[in-house]
Formats: sequence, structure tokens, C-alpha cells
Amino acid sequence: MSLPIFHYFDARGRGEEIRILLNYAGVKYTEDRIHPLTDEIRAKLTFGQLPWYQEGSLSITQSMAIESYIARKHSLLGANEEENAEIFSYVLSVADMLDSFIKAFMGGPEQKKNFEEVVAPRIIKAWESKINSNGHLFGAKTTWADLAVFNSVDYLLWAKNDKLFAHAPKCLELHKKLAESPQLKPYLESRPKDIKF
Repeated sequence: MSLPIFHYFDARGRGEEIRILLNYAGVKYTEDRIHPLTDEIRAKLTFGQLPWYQEGSLSITQSMAIESYIARKHSLLGANEEENAEIFSYVLSVADMLDSFIKAFMGGPEQKKNFEEVVAPRIIKAWESKINSNGHLFGAKTTWADLAVFNSVDYLLWAKNDKLFAHAPKCLELHKKLAESPQLKPYLESRPKDIKF
């Protein structure tokens, strides 16, 4: 049986959380780093955009759909449907953080100020208050929410936004713990160092 294939740009963007989930779950997969996104490739995509994940007869696009599939298949959800709904809300907060960061990066001083002084502190405060004594957002095991928050913290630290976590030691500890985990450490050490956004 052939390995799953993950297609995305040579960038973090909306693809990195999928890579994090796949690696944490121990999924062996092939990566196709696309540049550029040609009309020929676009024609194969349901909505004409990346990321794109293929596994056997499954072929799906849309980052959240791919993440949800991996999380469900590899037991990275919660103890019940109520907890799964909460987990999804934290995953969506990570998407909000990325969207706001991109707007700040692409926009002017006003968008940057809004991100640094309003959006990021509000979301990070919610993450910080949710992380429990086990070092997780939910229960005593790593879930999709932990890995999503890890990826966002990792991205912001990589983008030199350390000051955002000045009052969020639990977020930094979660990041450190997962970065050093046997599931993620090999991937993090081997991923391209010059990767874009």
C-alpha cells in the first residue's frame, strides 16, 4: 500500500499544523512541496487551492478538514463529543491567530498594533488559563488542541514574537515539552531551516 501524500507549498502557513499532526501520530507519508501552483495541479483540487492530502482513495483539500480527519483517525480528540467541541474551539482560535498575524504582517502599523495589543494577548490568555496541571489543554493526554497551540506558539516564536509570551509560562512549557517529545523532535530538527512564512 502506498504512503499518504501531503501536498503544500514550501512554507509553514496552513500546512505546518498538518505536518505536526502527521508526525505526532507517527504517520509515514510522502511530502510534495509545490512551487508554483500550476493550473494543471489546481484542476485536480476540489476548491483549486492547497493544502491537499491523499490517502488511499481519499483525496481532500481544506486544512481544517485534513486536520480533523487525522485527529479523529489517530485518537487525538477528547473523551466525549462535548470535549471534542471545546477542542475544536481552541483549534479555531489558532486559525484566528494566524489570520490576524498575516493581516498584521501584510498591513500597516494599525493592524500590527491590533495584533500585538489586542488579538494575540486575548487568545494567548485563553490558552494559558486552559492549560491544566498535566500540561495539556484537555485531560492528561495530547490532543489536537495541544498540537494546534504548539504550532501557533512555535510559529510566533520563529517569527520573533517572543514578547507575546512574557506572561504565558504554561504556553512556553507546553511548546518545550512537545518540541522535545520523541514524536516531534526528529521532524522539527529535520524540517527545512529556510522555510517561508
